Amino acid sequence: MSDAVIRWLFPPNGISYALEIALDLGIGIANSLWNSGDKMQGALCAVRRVAAFSISLALLVRPGVSGDSSIAIGGIVGATSDYVYRGVSLRDEKPTPFAYFSAKYGIAYLDAYLIGTELGEDALERSLGNIEADFTLGVRPSIGSIEFNLGTRYTVYPNGRDGIVGTLLQAERDFIEPFAGGIVALTEKFSLGGTVYWTPDYYNETGSVVTVEAQAAYVLPPFSACTSKVTTFLGVVASDESFVVSPGQGYTYFNVGVEAQIERMIFDLRYWTTDVDGYGLFDQRLVLAAGVTF
Repeated sequence: MSDAVIRWLFPPNGISYALEIALDLGIGIANSLWNSGDKMQGALCAVRRVAAFSISLALLVRPGVSGDSSIAIGGIVGATSDYVYRGVSLRDEKPTPFAYFSAKYGIAYLDAYLIGTELGEDALERSLGNIEADFTLGVRPSIGSIEFNLGTRYTVYPNGRDGIVGTLLQAERDFIEPFAGGIVALTEKFSLGGTVYWTPDYYNETGSVVTVEAQAAYVLPPFSACTSKVTTFLGVVASDESFVVSPGQGYTYFNVGVEAQIERMIFDLRYWTTDVDGYGLFDQRLVLAAGVTF
């Protein structure tokens, strides 16, 4: 490869900067998480390093490949028959409204998601809350037919208290989740992808959780004003401790469904299942969500 091509692909100082950030990422995360007396502060330092690495990688993608540089704002308001998170019902199998907001600028994006949930009660039968809010900051650089997705999600519970279900013990519920993934378009209609999620300190300060998720999508032929696609996800969740994400130290979940849109109306009919038996919230179920875009 000629020097001219190398300079075009990697701007001056780009490679050394990315390598520097990558090294800082690995060493810094370890120092932040294991040498910090404050777990949340350590985790936030780790996320800062993940974000810096994501940005440095994005800068290595040529501007012409990244797409539009204008600001795009939109969202969805709707309701779902159940709030299922990675195969688990977090709404106790009851319907709930939701709101989604998205802002994009070039390859960068900020998402906000608000939905009803059920956090349970403490030993005095006081509610621990029933609203979840997720904020995601990331970048989606593209190279050819591959679109990467690098970012961090921050999950909070606005109207609740930091407590452990059925006890009077206090524990932090909010948590962060850095992730890295990508999708490759194999044809105009068919795509495959995958994402790795890592939570350094999960809900109620229960330690590290790693989720690996594969996905596929196929665009269906349009029918009148309706556009639709079939999407499916297969994920494996693993935790350091038992009874954190499942009765054991992990589980597998699967879903398949149809996403459809008619003008501003959107619909999602999805089948969920897991490999966990004997626990109702992990049971197979069919979930219908509908909303209006703006």
